[in-house]
Amino acid sequence: MIRNIIFDMGNVLIPFRPDVYLEKFVENEEDRILLKRVVFQSLEWVKMDTGDLEVQEAEEIMLSRIPRRLHSAAKKLIYDWAYVLPPFEEMEQLIIELKNRGLRTFLLSNVGNYFYDIRSKIPALQLMDGEVISFDYGIIKPFPGIYRVLLSKYELKPEECFFIDDLPVNIYGASLAGIDGTVYHGDVESLRKILKSRGIL
Repeated sequence: MIRNIIFDMGNVLIPFRPDVYLEKFVENEEDRILLKRVVFQSLEWVKMDTGDLEVQEAEEIMLSRIPRRLHSAAKKLIYDWAYVLPPFEEMEQLIIELKNRGLRTFLLSNVGNYFYDIRSKIPALQLMDGEVISFDYGIIKPFPGIYRVLLSKYELKPEECFFIDDLPVNIYGASLAGIDGTVYHGDVESLRKILKSRGIL
C-alpha cells in the first residue's frame, strides 16, 4: 500500500521556465542566448545542485563570463526566477487532498542552497512532512543514492512510496531504489487518474 507521495519541485510544484525568465529580464535576443548558456546551462548551475558551489560562489563565476552591463539581469535570473511565475495552485490542492486521506508528502529536489530563501514563498512546501534537497547531500537525481537518503532519513519503505517528477530519467532513478513513480506532464487531471489507478486516490 502506498503511504508516502514524493514530489519533485521544478515543473511539478512551481514552474521552471528559463526562456520566460530571460524574456522578462533581458531585452536583446543575443543577450538572452548568452545568459541562458552562462546561467541555466552552465556547469555552475549543476554544481549548485550538487552542493559543490553555494549560490554566491556560482554568481561570481557566472558574472566573470559576461559584460558588466548584463550583471543586473544575470543576478535577477539567478535569484528571482522562482518569483516570476506563480506556484501551481492545483498541485497544492492535490497535496491537501492526499494529506486528508492520511498520506504523507515529501519533497525531493535537485536545488542549490538558495532553496532556503525561496522555500517560505511556495505554499505547497509548507504542507510537506519532510524534504531532501540535493545541495545538502552532494548527490543529485537520478542517482539512486539520493532516493535512499530520503528513505533512510524518514524511515520510509520504498514499496510504500510513489514519486512524481517531470523527467523520465528521475523516475528511472527512483525505480533503481525500489520506488514506483510517474512522469508529470503538467496535467493534474491526468495525474489524478494515474493516482486513482494505483489505488492512491
